[in-house]
Amino acid sequence: MVCRVISSSRNNNGKKEMSVGFYIGATVLAVAYFGWMAYEVWRAPMMPDDYGLTDEEKKIWDSIEKNKKKTYTIKGKKYKLKEKNNDKNR
Repeated sequence: MVCRVISSSRNNNGKKEMSVGFYIGATVLAVAYFGWMAYEVWRAPMMPDDYGLTDEEKKIWDSIEKNKKKTYTIKGKKYKLKEKNNDKNR
């Protein structure tokens, strides 16, 4: 019976309506939840621009980026991609 009193009541027409306390409680919970989420996003640690890499790791990263999409390996055999000439379409 307690849950019925807290969660709903009947109006003059006999229809169930949610009590004002329920709406206040739901609003307080929603504000607290979204406030907490905003705080967590604001205080989240940031990743440095270089991802915390050492100089040696940066060199390796750069060499990987240069070679990316130029070669690929299938069953241990390396293949080079052919460069497309887009000047024909211009």
